[in-house]
Amino acid sequence: MKLESVVGSENEGTRYCNRTTKPSRHTRVQLWYFGMKAHIGADAESGLVHTVRGTSGHVSDIVEGNTLLHGQEAIAFGDAGYQGIEKRPDAKRGVTWHIAMRPGKRKALDKDNEAEAMIDKAEKLKAGIRAKVEHPFRVIKRQFGFVKVRYRGLKKNIAQLFSKQWDGRSHLNGIEVCQSGDANQPLKQTGASDMKVTTVGIDLAKNVFQLHGVNEFGKTVIKKQLRRDQVSEYFVNLPACLIGMEACGSAHYWARKLQGFGHTVKLMAPQFVKPYVKTNKNDAADAEAICEAVARPNMRFVPIKNVEQQAVLALHRVRQGFVKARTAQANQIRGLLGEFGLIIPQGIGYIATRVPELIEDASNELPGSFRILVQRLLDRLLTPPLAPRAQM
Repeated sequence: MKLESVVGSENEGTRYCNRTTKPSRHTRVQLWYFGMKAHIGADAESGLVHTVRGTSGHVSDIVEGNTLLHGQEAIAFGDAGYQGIEKRPDAKRGVTWHIAMRPGKRKALDKDNEAEAMIDKAEKLKAGIRAKVEHPFRVIKRQFGFVKVRYRGLKKNIAQLFSKQWDGRSHLNGIEVCQSGDANQPLKQTGASDMKVTTVGIDLAKNVFQLHGVNEFGKTVIKKQLRRDQVSEYFVNLPACLIGMEACGSAHYWARKLQGFGHTVKLMAPQFVKPYVKTNKNDAADAEAICEAVARPNMRFVPIKNVEQQAVLALHRVRQGFVKARTAQANQIRGLLGEFGLIIPQGIGYIATRVPELIEDASNELPGSFRILVQRLLDRLLTPPLAPRAQM
């Protein structure tokens, strides 16, 4: 559990309420300061926000601190603004607070002293845990459109805060208890939340497959490589989940095989996955992009083919290859004869009828070696499966 707050700036036109002189700092805070704060509580394990509170700018962090607890946590972290929160009347029982040291006191620590060096190290660990809440604040500021938020009235700004980021929900349910430590050693990692794998992306290959899996909160829980002979053994023991793959070589085979293990498998065209690649292209980045793309609600998927459909598709591909090779052979014969000024009309049928006549015609001054070469090319063209009238 982590707590934090952010201050928005006030509108200059309403800041002084048409006063001719700038009010004192005391008066400004008590009466004329119309800024706002967003107080946020986030889960220390997943970084997900579970509680949001909006107040005017003069409300201190410690006042709202205990309201940011969802009630299931045993440990809470906060910055130096929450000093003394455990002594407040509204403090919740059973919660151990770990509050940051005042910056001035921490700066005065003697790093050469072993005991004070350990204290500084502990402060760094606590700061690393609190850092997870900084991302939601950055998102909030950018959602408002400014790093400094323009004041439009407290109710309007709070409504905008919830509508833009949390769809109007100030408290999100279903948060797991933080398991980043225990009461005796809160900074020691003793375990992680037991979260089920819901989505897996597989980057297919000939020998080594790259996997990337996330849980129901979108947190990465699987990031590994498997050899071809390890894939079946791994997924047969994995609970049923959504698996995404690119529609490439052997994709339909693996889709059928993984479906037999009880998984939901979806194939996607590679061009639809490419926009989700974050960094330079590599196996790990591709697997992560596939895992992200397969969960998109508007993604277009490729139907998985059964063995009969793949057999028919193979037949069409082989025939297409034969047609392409026959056309290339016929064009080669046309081109060679065209070098000697002999033009054959368009159409594959003219090759079989006109070329023998040109080879036998002694008046066209074709060399003997060239006549033999063209005859060999013609024999190859007329031999099945390249023959024009060959039946498959």
